[in-house]
Amino acid sequence: MDPSPPSTFSNDPAQLQDIEFIFGNLVSLVLVIALIAVVLMIVIGGFKYIFASGDPKGVADARNTLTWAFIGLAMVVIAWFILLLIQEIMGSQIFPITNFRIDVPAI
Repeated sequence: MDPSPPSTFSNDPAQLQDIEFIFGNLVSLVLVIALIAVVLMIVIGGFKYIFASGDPKGVADARNTLTWAFIGLAMVVIAWFILLLIQEIMGSQIFPITNFRIDVPAI
């Protein structure tokens, strides 16, 4: 067997561009995890609402869970747009899979 690494790896030293690639992957991973958490919290809030059976305290708890889940969703979406805006201003390609563009007027 050949002990050499796969063809995607190289013995070249790390470059500054590698930080951009790692940052993009890390941010994408964090955003996906955050979206999964938001969906999970919306489902949990829905179940809490269903199983509250008209109990005022249970309904308030379910409403609180849903409120914070939607606030979390808004924060994730705002963070995504801020990162896209920074990407557009800096001229870098942090998220290579997106085709979304924000046209920033020249100052």
